[in-house]
Amino acid sequence: MEQFACDSCKKTYTKRQLLNAIGTYQPVEADTSGAGEATYVKGYGVFECECGQEISVHHAHWDFPVGVEQNINEDEQLSVDGASRLQ
Repeated sequence: MEQFACDSCKKTYTKRQLLNAIGTYQPVEADTSGAGEATYVKGYGVFECECGQEISVHHAHWDFPVGVEQNINEDEQLSVDGASRLQ
């Protein structure tokens, strides 16, 4: 699982922890080809580190119907401000 470190105090968080800061995703685009209907969604949230630093999370991906296996990372876009991705 990808990890991120707060730019202020260097505390680490998982990608899942940061994504949990996103309340709802908004549909942006739909596609009905291939395995059925898919919707491109975008979400935004703010995660507050224990030190008080705000970490902004922007996430977009294709949302496929239940039961359709897709590699979400192929079309995923993730932008994080206030924390750095660890290698």
